[in-house]
Amino acid sequence: MTTKSYDTRDVISIGDADVALNSLASFETLLLAVSGGADSMALLELVAEWRTRRRSLNTSTVPQVFVATVDHGLRQESVDEASFVAARCAALDLPHATLLWAGQKSKPGLANSARVARYRLLREHLDTLAHSGSCAVVTAHTRDDQAETVLMRLARGSGCEGLSAMAPSRAMAEGDSVQLVRPLLIFTKSQLAAMLSQRRLTWCEDPSNGDDTYERVRVRRAMATFESVGLTSAALARTAHRMQVTRDALDYADQAFVESVGLSFHHEVFASFDCGAFERAPLLLRVRLLARLIRRYGGASSAPDLQDVEHLVEHCATTQQARMTLGGVVVSKGQRTVRLWREPGRLAVEDLTIPHGSSSLWDGRFWLNRSGAHTDISVFVRPLGASGYRQIVKSLNLQKSLPPAGAVQALPAFYSGQTLICVPGLATYAPMLANHANFTGLELTTKAARGAY
Repeated sequence: MTTKSYDTRDVISIGDADVALNSLASFETLLLAVSGGADSMALLELVAEWRTRRRSLNTSTVPQVFVATVDHGLRQESVDEASFVAARCAALDLPHATLLWAGQKSKPGLANSARVARYRLLREHLDTLAHSGSCAVVTAHTRDDQAETVLMRLARGSGCEGLSAMAPSRAMAEGDSVQLVRPLLIFTKSQLAAMLSQRRLTWCEDPSNGDDTYERVRVRRAMATFESVGLTSAALARTAHRMQVTRDALDYADQAFVESVGLSFHHEVFASFDCGAFERAPLLLRVRLLARLIRRYGGASSAPDLQDVEHLVEHCATTQQARMTLGGVVVSKGQRTVRLWREPGRLAVEDLTIPHGSSSLWDGRFWLNRSGAHTDISVFVRPLGASGYRQIVKSLNLQKSLPPAGAVQALPAFYSGQTLICVPGLATYAPMLANHANFTGLELTTKAARGAY
């Protein structure tokens, strides 16, 4: 465990702490992500002290606070670190849970996989807690983390979205009501360490923070050189903030653009918009629209790089008719209309059993729900695919009334044994596909996992 001497100029005042944390009062439940490192231990202490101050004000709202430590199972020390956090939480009378990342952990892309798993585990844990009302997962990202993120994205040639770096608050996922909140972005790491040292509190040092195989560590080491020429963490954080303001303005412009091109989501089966109106718009708005639609319809596929989207938009402008793929999405340009749908050949999903009363996320695009009668039968879901598409076209003579074949083939279809029960996504186009006659009373539904554009 570590503690350090500190510069008194780095001490965080109560007023500054309240400025950072008072936004948390709008939530009824908070889940703090605490690893045991200095930043997250400071978050734990600051929130605990903030709650005490608010409790002394009888009219103040005081959220419920829970704490979780994610053990990625990558280092021997992680078990002890989780125990260290649990002990401090017990002293503060805050409930704590250790969340284990199980399963395969492949070396390529390990850092990103760990980050995705961490947020997934935190989000899932929040659902298990006894709470009501608005909720937030709270992390301890600092101004230094923000500056490093800006530099890493600059190195990738990121645009406005990337250089906006980490927002102080955003939805955990598109359309999710749970927020991811970063209240400590106004503080530096040295300020948080000083806050702990002032209270004679200790923290854990993660040895990977000194491992140059990680990009963030290399950037952190280079910060001293950047600061010598004025490229400080404060300056980089200001850039991130200004990019966030710019992004908000572009979001506003996007709405008018979406209306001008007549964007339609066709019950989440596919998207379409007017080709002429699209090509008359500035390049940036065209790139942003396609990037967002690819993320929306690409499901579990990795989002494409900005440069690839730019190339796609440029290619669209030079061809009258074309069919292209990017990010797990087919982009089909006709003379008047551009259409996009999930690329069926990129669906890396296995058959998924749907127990009675369950809700499951499928391909990152749809929530699948099962309720009603026939609780004893086995039901599973898979992509409708080419064979399923041929089956419904042949048996129901539907080809002329259905959306593009590829879009239909990429939809989730419910089966019992070899019997196709339903394809809820096609119910609007072919009501007979809402349910099989032999399964009356069995309710199987799909709901788009994405929020409004």
